[in-house]
Amino acid sequence: MSPRSSGREWRRLLGPIAFFAFIQQILGVQSAHAQQFPVSLRVRTSSTVTGARVTIDDIATVESSDQREDGRAVSVKQVVLIDGLEPGGTRQLTAYQILDRLRGESIEPATIGYAIPEQITVRRVGREITKGELQSLLDDYMKGTGREASIRTFSHDGSTRLFAGSATLRVVSLERQRVGLSRIVIEATSESGESAQIQVVGQLDEFMFVPVASRPLSVGKVVTPSDLVMARLDMSRIPRDVAAQSEGVVGHTIKRGVGVGDLFRAPDLILPQDVTSGSSVTLRYVGRGFKATASGSALEAGRVGGTIRVRNDASKRVVEGTVIEPGLVEVR
Repeated sequence: MSPRSSGREWRRLLGPIAFFAFIQQILGVQSAHAQQFPVSLRVRTSSTVTGARVTIDDIATVESSDQREDGRAVSVKQVVLIDGLEPGGTRQLTAYQILDRLRGESIEPATIGYAIPEQITVRRVGREITKGELQSLLDDYMKGTGREASIRTFSHDGSTRLFAGSATLRVVSLERQRVGLSRIVIEATSESGESAQIQVVGQLDEFMFVPVASRPLSVGKVVTPSDLVMARLDMSRIPRDVAAQSEGVVGHTIKRGVGVGDLFRAPDLILPQDVTSGSSVTLRYVGRGFKATASGSALEAGRVGGTIRVRNDASKRVVEGTVIEPGLVEVR
């Protein structure tokens, strides 16, 4: 029997409809003769979507040849296939998964016509953040911190991209991994309220305004506001123990000499004392059921919350007390 006569014999034995289904199986398409039903479903082999939720309507053509079946066609379109497809992500679906989802929504596939490829690829559009966007976000994040940052290069693993279209972006955190290299976490929120986080590693030129000496300061000098100016410096040149705010310098005592333009480092400063040794203080005695005050003298310097030795001026008795505020020591 020749191949041509063999084909005619198959069509005669199977019948025209069965022969069509046989060919569909060979080609890898699940089919229920869509043209014979009032509701028909034809799924594309690949589709590109914009949202995280993917329905049949996003990847297929659903038609109704009878107005009475329009409601059922809408129900087919609304069947959810994927929930949570990330921007730039790709998912694979099978014909069997789609048929199962239809059954899960009480739509029996045998009652509709369908043509579904065995494998379907679904991609969600997405875009990468631009250098300009990242710089603008960093500028906003740095406002009010006394710091600046200029991006040299940045990279991310591409696992998470931005939503297509407009999105609200903000920097959640900026963590210095080492000098010049920082990890930046960005939160993106779409117009629909969907949110995602992107982690970017950037090489940054970071600058910060820090106090430096405006004049030479000798040992024992108590720093005043006129003794310092704020200077913009590259953070790679700033040691970790530097006082970053003027409040951390003014009122401190110079422990080691400081030159013009020098940074104020912790080893160079002595914290200001709320009570100085030899100063007059008020002693507040507190006991069970009584309180009393007396005049005294501080035998040690101390800060609020610290314990120092004091002497009662009347009794000459030496006791320990807690510095409550400048000039006040509580004895229990």
